[in-house]
Amino acid sequence: MDFRKSLNRSFWIILILVIIVYAAVFAWFSAHEADLVYPRSKEMKQPGYGVTYTPFVVLTKDGVRLSAWALPDTAGASRKSWVLYLHGNGGNISHSDRFYALLLELGVKVFAVDYRGYGQSEGEPSEAGLTLDADAAYEYLRQQLQVPGGHIVIFGSSLGSCVAVKLAASADAAGLILEGAPTSIADRGQELYPFLPVKLLMKDRYESLARIGQLHMPKLFIHAADDAIIPIAHGRKLFDRALEPKKFVEVTGGHNDAYVQDDVRYFTAVSQFIAEVTGAAVALPRPGITQTGEPTSK
Repeated sequence: MDFRKSLNRSFWIILILVIIVYAAVFAWFSAHEADLVYPRSKEMKQPGYGVTYTPFVVLTKDGVRLSAWALPDTAGASRKSWVLYLHGNGGNISHSDRFYALLLELGVKVFAVDYRGYGQSEGEPSEAGLTLDADAAYEYLRQQLQVPGGHIVIFGSSLGSCVAVKLAASADAAGLILEGAPTSIADRGQELYPFLPVKLLMKDRYESLARIGQLHMPKLFIHAADDAIIPIAHGRKLFDRALEPKKFVEVTGGHNDAYVQDDVRYFTAVSQFIAEVTGAAVALPRPGITQTGEPTSK
């Protein structure tokens, strides 16, 4: 009888300890969600690879001042197509200089914006905030730089793909490019932390899979076969849910270096897509375009 009581007592002690530990992990995750989702950088780097830009300040509807770059810093009479670039969750716009250099070789212009809390932009990031940031960047491109919607291709990478999908639902644009796109941040978080009810915990969910089927504009999906951060299965699920016209291009490399490791296939797909949806002349990438310099993260 004493043994049974002791065993019962031990069971309850262990159960209480497990609950305490689980509650502590639960509380830590909830408190640090923003740090996990938005590992941003305030430090700006001087761009290399011959990249030049004109800085702009974009004001959002809720009064946040955002830092944005137009690249290159001269208009270029032949540069008809614009890429509105929405970067991933790390770094800031100054960390994508090599990517910009390769994209500019196609003969397009780029407008890149730092989300609130990133680089020189004010505020703190959130899903609602990044939605306003993308809207403000798009409106600046349309109203202040006077770029027609038919000349704009929205390009979202990683977390930026989720922001791009939300923007595309209301924007007048020629097309949408999604690279390394998750079905949702909540889905990926649940895969990374299977022992936690992540889908119940997360405030910023970025439910791209639920939205992609509502978009009628042409779509290009690019995903690296060996992407360990956002597995390619996410990109394929999004593609399957998306409406025509759409195209899926599988490239080699990982989440942050596919544009270097498989440069010709990557930028050929981008070039052909932009030419098709905007009707503008866009150059094809040169073989070996990434042979100089060290890759930078996007």
